[in-house]
Amino acid sequence: MAILGSMNWAKKTQGLMSMTDKLRMIQGIVRSELATLAGRHRAPAPMPDLQWPDTAIVKEILSECSELYSAPLLAHVLRTYYWGAGLAHADGKKVDLETFALASMLHDLGLCQTHLAKAACQCFAYTGAQVAETLLTKHQIEKRQQDVILEAIVAHLNPYLPENNFSSEAVYLSYGAFLDVTGKQANKLNPAFIEFVHGEHLRNGFLTDILETMKSPHHPSSRSGFMNKAFQKMVSTNDLNRYEAPPALASTSSKGFSPDPGNGPR
Repeated sequence: MAILGSMNWAKKTQGLMSMTDKLRMIQGIVRSELATLAGRHRAPAPMPDLQWPDTAIVKEILSECSELYSAPLLAHVLRTYYWGAGLAHADGKKVDLETFALASMLHDLGLCQTHLAKAACQCFAYTGAQVAETLLTKHQIEKRQQDVILEAIVAHLNPYLPENNFSSEAVYLSYGAFLDVTGKQANKLNPAFIEFVHGEHLRNGFLTDILETMKSPHHPSSRSGFMNKAFQKMVSTNDLNRYEAPPALASTSSKGFSPDPGNGPR
């Protein structure tokens, strides 16, 4: 039986869950919540020495993403890179930074306005992986690296990913995306690191933007449809929303929406 959230599973199901999958999803939510509770008093990690991978392919994909995403969603996918890589550092795990940057940038392509309508028919993460595959093939990314990126995109909606079944890139992409959307595991990161990332990639407009994508029709058997009400509640109560500038200030600042992802904390 295909593993929930794997690329093999998505190809067979278009990312739509059976009753058994839904039970597994609930089990994953419970495991994720228990892990969050267990780690809620954990001391923050030291400031990570984390750099953006300034490779040619990362620059090319970033340029394309800047044309595809809304400004708030572009800032979200870039923050996801820093949160996921930062959590990997805090946990003493390694991810390939180029592969992880590519997966981070591409993980929400299914929420772009061009593709969002498909969420009513299949999982938006699977749609995003399909779009990403076209981009990666165009840029001649080798299949092994593509496979890691595409499965990470499909898997990022799982609240819990067993490390023996998924790559570190998939695990920490999910962690990074959930952190940005819900605030989960933010306590593990150095407060100065959180300040730095929000200084580089502001949250301006993100709360409104992400809630709008969630209010768009999602198939009820997709993971986003199944968890939609819970997602909306977690997004609305995310403690990181305090970093979002008031509308009057947000409209006068474009910082954080530039395709320049920054060079990492010094």
